[in-house]
Amino acid sequence: RPSQLERGGCVLMTDQLNPPGQAARQRGSLVHAFLEQVKWIDEELPTVDQLVAIGQSLDANADHLRSAIDSYQEMISQRSLRETLSRARYREWIERFTSAGRNELQLDVRTEQRLTARDGDDWLSGSIDRLVLLRRAGRPVAAEILDFKTDALPDKASMAERVEHYRPQLDAYRRGASRMLRLDPQQITTGLIFVPSGELAMVST
Repeated sequence: RPSQLERGGCVLMTDQLNPPGQAARQRGSLVHAFLEQVKWIDEELPTVDQLVAIGQSLDANADHLRSAIDSYQEMISQRSLRETLSRARYREWIERFTSAGRNELQLDVRTEQRLTARDGDDWLSGSIDRLVLLRRAGRPVAAEILDFKTDALPDKASMAERVEHYRPQLDAYRRGASRMLRLDPQQITTGLIFVPSGELAMVST
């Protein structure tokens, strides 16, 4: 799976996303599940009752659920994260492709997008946290893959190290999405959203 490819090794997704400890793992899983509900942050967001229902469906411990909801609400209040998850962020993207054709463009976002595609002699299988598509006449002309990470980043050097750590995973997502969408990989960008700080790190090819 793409999520097992960071640094070329094989690790469990729960180990990759969260520090050791049951509470931390469950909190990270809950925050991830809450963020799946966000299409455009400047439009409609899940209510607290909906977040509670999500937690209960995952059999979350009551204390862990309260902590995760508090963390999620704090995270989505951050300006950097709000900018990343807004429609407005894609204005220049749309303008660039509008100049290349007259047909109207549509912006589409999918969360937890299932991905299954052949990769040489192997198969890629996994889920993309956030896939933003730019379509013309229903056909994708560009895409952006964003992956949520719960890693804490004490400094910029830590971000650079984390980007390299996750690069193989995002490269695999790009290859798989290229085949799934029948889209030139050069038209697919990838990035990491470090949700505790709200920082976005784009990952070049």
